Amino acid sequence: MAPLVGSGLWFGSNSSNGPRGIFALGNDSTTTNMYIYSNNAVIPGTNLTGDTEWTTAAGNSTLGIFTLSYSGSTLTSTTNIYTYSNNGIATGTNLTTDSYQGAATGNSTLGIFALGNDTPTTNIYTYASNGVTAGTNLTANSYQGSGAAGNSTLGIFAMGNNGSGATPNTNIYTYASNGVTAGTNLTVATVDMSAAGNSTLGIFALGGYTTTNIYTYSNNGIATGTNLTTDLSAGAATGNSTLGIFAIGGGTVTTNIYTYSSNGVVAGTDLKALLNTGAAASTSPGGF
Repeated sequence: MAPLVGSGLWFGSNSSNGPRGIFALGNDSTTTNMYIYSNNAVIPGTNLTGDTEWTTAAGNSTLGIFTLSYSGSTLTSTTNIYTYSNNGIATGTNLTTDSYQGAATGNSTLGIFALGNDTPTTNIYTYASNGVTAGTNLTANSYQGSGAAGNSTLGIFAMGNNGSGATPNTNIYTYASNGVTAGTNLTVATVDMSAAGNSTLGIFALGGYTTTNIYTYSNNGIATGTNLTTDLSAGAATGNSTLGIFAIGGGTVTTNIYTYSSNGVVAGTDLKALLNTGAAASTSPGGF
C-alpha cells in the first residue's frame, strides 16, 4: 500500500509541479484538480477510486487522505491515499463507520476526521501505519460543518448543524491528549463552511456568505476577516503557510486567494470543472 501523508501545514514541493493543493471536486465524481501556488495554475489531478460528495481530507507534506462518502448511492467508510510525489492513488484504511458531511484536519503524523452524519464521532488516522482508531467524541452532534483548521498541536472544528439547526459553535481537539473542549463561537451560525490556515490562525469561510472569520489559536480569539468575492457554499479550502486557496463551491469553478499576513482577498484561477461538496489537502500544509 502506498505511504500516507496529507493535508496540513508543511513546506515541501514533492514533484515537478511544486507546492500545490489537491482539490477533490465532489459532485458525485472522482475528479481532482491541482492548484499550483507559485503561478496559480490549475491542472487535472489523478482520479479517486470512487465518487465523492461531502468528502473530507487531511494530510501532511507527503500525502493526503480523502474520505469518499459514497459508493454508488450508499454511504461508505472508504478512504483514498493521494501520494503527492507521483500523483498516485491507493485505497486507505476504512474508517470505523461511514463518513458524511464531516470535517478534517491534523498535523504531520495524524489526521482527525469528524465523521459528521449527525453524530459526535471522530476517527484518528495515523499516516505512518495506515492505522484508524476511534477518537474522542465532539461535544455535540455535528454535520454540514465541513470547516476545520489547526496547527501541530490542535485542530479547530466548526460544528455546523448540531441536529437542531445551524450553530456558531466550535470545538478544540488537542492531539497529544485527545482532549476535546468547546472553542470560541464564530460570528455567525452557519453550515457548509471551508477553512484553511497556518501555524497561528485559521480562516473560516462561512457557508452562504462572503464573510470570513479569523480564529487565533493562541488565545482562541475570533475576528472578522476580509470578505470573499462571492458567497461560499459547500466549497473546499487548503493552502500553505502564507495563503489559503478557497474553492467557492456551489457548483462553480471559482476560487479565491486569501493572504494571511495582509488579510487580502483576490480572485484565483478557475478550476477545470465544477466543485460542490468537495475537499482539499496540501503538499505544503500551512499549520505545522
